[in-house]
Amino acid sequence: MSIKLRHVCLIVNDLANARYFYKDLLGFEEVSSKKEYGNEVLEKVTGIKPYNIEWIKLKGDGKTLLELIKFDKPLYMQSIGMYHIALTVNNIQKVYETLIKANVKFVSEPLKKDGVKLCFCRDYDSNLIEIVEEIK
Repeated sequence: MSIKLRHVCLIVNDLANARYFYKDLLGFEEVSSKKEYGNEVLEKVTGIKPYNIEWIKLKGDGKTLLELIKFDKPLYMQSIGMYHIALTVNNIQKVYETLIKANVKFVSEPLKKDGVKLCFCRDYDSNLIEIVEEIK
């Protein structure tokens, strides 16, 4: 069996802020965006009904997509699930400085560990993001 990661989905409170964080600050490319109003198929596959959503799909330099979803009303979400997403960058210090200027909150500054430099921050909806630069 062959498995490839298709996309990572984050539920956000403010789609404009999320777009700014991932697209403008981190450089993801917007692939598509859409609004769905009471989509019967989505309601069946998710088991949540009725709801309206708006989403954006973004891509980095690979094939895996990042999907950002905004629901029109608060939903009960279980407390288990995605812990963080990890992003590989070429220059962690530059990314760190750019995000600091945009008032992004970091757990620490970039640190070296096991052949990489890494740090964690939170996007504007408090999703934990790991930023990694491979040291050659």
